[in-house]
Amino acid sequence: MPCFIYNSITFSQLNMENSNTEQSLVSVLMPAFNRENYIAASISSVLEQTYTNFELLIADDGSTDKTLDIIAKFKDPRIRVIKNERNMGIAYTRNRLLEEAKGVFFMLLDSDDIAIPGRMQTQVDFLMQNPAVLLVGSAAINIDDNGNDLTGEMDNIAGENKPEQIQALLLFRNCICQSSLMISRAQLGNNKYDLDYPPYEDYELWCRLSKTYKLVNLDAAQVRYRVHGNNISFTTRDNIKMALFSRISKQQFQYYFDFEPTEKELYTHGVWHYSSLNNGYTNLADAGKWLKKIDGLNKKKAVFETGLFTGIIRNNWYERCWHLADKGYLFSGLYFLFLSPAFVPGDIVTFVRLLLKSVINKIKHIAVKGKAINVEKNKNSEIGTT
Repeated sequence: MPCFIYNSITFSQLNMENSNTEQSLVSVLMPAFNRENYIAASISSVLEQTYTNFELLIADDGSTDKTLDIIAKFKDPRIRVIKNERNMGIAYTRNRLLEEAKGVFFMLLDSDDIAIPGRMQTQVDFLMQNPAVLLVGSAAINIDDNGNDLTGEMDNIAGENKPEQIQALLLFRNCICQSSLMISRAQLGNNKYDLDYPPYEDYELWCRLSKTYKLVNLDAAQVRYRVHGNNISFTTRDNIKMALFSRISKQQFQYYFDFEPTEKELYTHGVWHYSSLNNGYTNLADAGKWLKKIDGLNKKKAVFETGLFTGIIRNNWYERCWHLADKGYLFSGLYFLFLSPAFVPGDIVTFVRLLLKSVINKIKHIAVKGKAINVEKNKNSEIGTT
């Protein structure tokens, strides 16, 4: 997903030299449920870290496959396994990990993802030198079911790294990759995941924490995030996710702007995330008006820096139009140009890009549809001859 790049936090700016002579204990928190195909690689990526003072705490949530057998093959004494008596769900399991952890810092890693070498040291150094920061995440390199990098695909977090940027972006989407995080135990306190929000228990927690604490992302990816059909975000129906997103969004708008959106406005705000619900040009027209309205709300209330927030509005508008262009909607470029909530002259170049993208993808969709029709005709003709 494309994004505008804001001023970046770099390693040189942080002057991240490892000055601590005694390593602080890190608890790596790994929930697991039926992950026999992936968990060995996840565990190995932790054990191979250059930072050595850690415990790997794995919580099995009632797996019925060979997950526990695979874990048992690892004999490292730093691995500790806890088991739920039955499947309790992801939010409960994450909270149990938080309760059982002994470390000064919590490193989160799901049991199908892979920590990049050196990640633990990098994030410990960052939190040691930035004690006012609650958590530090990063961009994520997407990988497929077999662990191969998905060409050109990186989670759209690079550049979205300063606390004020993250706080504003959380009004529109989750810009924090959970499997990339390291969290300061002292800062987190008793905050936990809300059991009412899976699979958005993480998004709800980040929104809640960002109101009080500083959340930061590093540009350099610290995790390889596995994209597969069994991701909980994929197996949950879009209408359920939409309802949860609207619930979180409503709370956000009430908190920051003392404003309660209508049901239609909440639908317009979030529907672009969910391909099975998106109703094309109609919603795009409504979105242009809605984004202009909330940009005006921010200017009136002065909650977020005006230039920053308007930039996020422009980016969100582009993302919505880009999604339709990707589906072959030929007029998405024209909508982008003429219904923009925050037009700038440079948008003309973007309009041309969107126009070309929509035309190319329209041709592709027609070709795929034509091929499917021919296959069906061939099947029918074979049935007719038997």
